Amino acid sequence: MDSGSASETVSRPWTIAPFWHVDRRIPPNVLDKDIKCEVCIVGGGITGMSIASALCDKRKVVVVESGQLGEGSTGWSGGILSLVTTIDLAEVALLFGEESTRSLLFFLHDSIMKMRHTLALDSSSWQAGRSLYIASRKSHEAKLLEEFQSRRHYGLQSEFLEVIHLKKYWRDVQFAVDLASEHAVHPIKALLTLAARVTDCGGKVFEFSKADNWSHEKTKFIVNVGSHKIECDHLVITVGMEMDEFPELADLRRVCVPVSSHILVTKTSYDIADMLKDTNCIALWDSLQLYHYVRYLPNGRVLIGGEEECGALPNVSLTGDDPPIKKMHEWGSELHKLTLPPVEYAWRASLSLPADGLPFLKLRLFNDDENFLISAVTDGMPFAFLLGTVVGRLLETGEHPIAQILSHRRPLPSDARLLSLLPSDGLRSLAHRAAFAAMRLKDQAGWQ
Repeated sequence: MDSGSASETVSRPWTIAPFWHVDRRIPPNVLDKDIKCEVCIVGGGITGMSIASALCDKRKVVVVESGQLGEGSTGWSGGILSLVTTIDLAEVALLFGEESTRSLLFFLHDSIMKMRHTLALDSSSWQAGRSLYIASRKSHEAKLLEEFQSRRHYGLQSEFLEVIHLKKYWRDVQFAVDLASEHAVHPIKALLTLAARVTDCGGKVFEFSKADNWSHEKTKFIVNVGSHKIECDHLVITVGMEMDEFPELADLRRVCVPVSSHILVTKTSYDIADMLKDTNCIALWDSLQLYHYVRYLPNGRVLIGGEEECGALPNVSLTGDDPPIKKMHEWGSELHKLTLPPVEYAWRASLSLPADGLPFLKLRLFNDDENFLISAVTDGMPFAFLLGTVVGRLLETGEHPIAQILSHRRPLPSDARLLSLLPSDGLRSLAHRAAFAAMRLKDQAGWQ
């Protein structure tokens, strides 16, 4: 990226998850003058940068980020790119039909594979392999079999495994759905690589450049960034946890749930590295802990995420003695036959989850449909890649085959619809806490 003007703010610490730290060879570029472009993207997280990458070959793109790249949800994530872990396929099919559900899965898989090609990261930064969705109780077989049949119905490569295939490395596992074509990525390397691609194509990525507000004047949008202005034909807003600061995102915020999650990374284990080589299993979910996940890293580390809490708390580094971190490490130790190494890195991360698991995409047209205002909210990196593909197509042709599924006006499940109707933040907060309490009871009951 281009070097920026002298600024004391550029020298402040880079607040991303400690495990994802890399050396930045090029310093942040700060907006220091008025500028014109075709597309201005507010928000430099993985969603904004995926959209910028999808557009930069054909459009002059400018991205403005209020802090440094990765300081939002992206830089505190676990980096898993599982295809459908957040999608209830039966619910999507009920609302949109089987054909639309197949289209969603096709474009989601396609966007992940295109991003893999675009980033061209080495195997230590982009993992490809299989993941396991395991059942730790015999009584969970029917539920897991239903999950397996649903995935196979929609053409997802899956296999139903019995304990004989699993007992070498995992303890008390009865059955598992083996999912092929799974991926995981180093989120900061992905973000910086996309930013470099945008600048290589002639675009601009500005950090420490907070968008204060915007307006539409005749044929252009005007985005105010401090004392400077960005004039653009199209405006895309992908600000994630900063939705409160943009009034046009109020309706999207009403159907999102703020969540704080915990993540740990162990020290290196040669036994874990050998297990990964033997099984090619890069991730795992457990029916007894529905909201936990495990990622196996190539160097023999184990990343575990979960212990979610309702509400957005500051992203912060933790230690292995923090109670949620200790609890997750104990769970991981009980799950594996191999000795789980001690915790070396730990942190708490906040994100805003769409209530039905799918991204929200809001489109407004100005100036006789010549100027697009697009707002996007999502959970997880795979959907961020998908939004890049969809928004890129929308700005080129005005349509995309799955735009209706992602539209903020789409039909919602009853619980998400009820959430959107609650008249105040206080009532929605109570509803969030009640939903989390119900999830924990379900978790503790283990699908009973």
